Amino acid sequence: MGAIPTLDSGCKRSSHNSACDQLHKRWVIACLNRAELVFGDARRLFRFLQFLEMVDMYRHVCEPVRVVRVLRRLRILCFFFFYLLENYVVFLTRVLGVSPRGPLMRRMKRGCNGFWLLSILLAFPLDHLLHRGSLLSMAKKLLDLPVAYVAFSGERVSDGLFGALGLASANIGVYTRWLDVMVKFRQQNLKRLGAVPDVA
Repeated sequence: MGAIPTLDSGCKRSSHNSACDQLHKRWVIACLNRAELVFGDARRLFRFLQFLEMVDMYRHVCEPVRVVRVLRRLRILCFFFFYLLENYVVFLTRVLGVSPRGPLMRRMKRGCNGFWLLSILLAFPLDHLLHRGSLLSMAKKLLDLPVAYVAFSGERVSDGLFGALGLASANIGVYTRWLDVMVKFRQQNLKRLGAVPDVA
């Protein structure tokens, strides 16, 4: 990607508002593309080698109900292959310089999205059997479901609708993660306060 054009340089050279508006749009698009690349790489770095964690989780599944145990292991296997393929795609494209538009990369990306789609479908019966899940988590799964299906099938859809679904799901995910962190922080704080001896 080339350098991001500046706003002042173009507006000074042109006295027409349309030229400035066009340059402003190009500048915004370039900034958004750069931000998308940065956040995409950060997300992949966060999930780097996470498939090894799935191996450990698979070994320690000990649910008493056989159906729940099988569903959990199947879902963990989906995440294992999802993270493994994603890491391999990153290695091929970022390290070996393989073109991400090649047929092999497209098949591997479809495989990643297929495992993601299957993990979402397995989450519904698991939540029902374990009596877990909030309205927000259910809404996130329902938003992720069409996104994962479209990414797996490769069908052409409206970019605006596709982006809106992904953005809404991401916002719900960030909010629920923040709630989980705050609950854990509060629990740890209460334990720490309860462990302090009363010296009064």
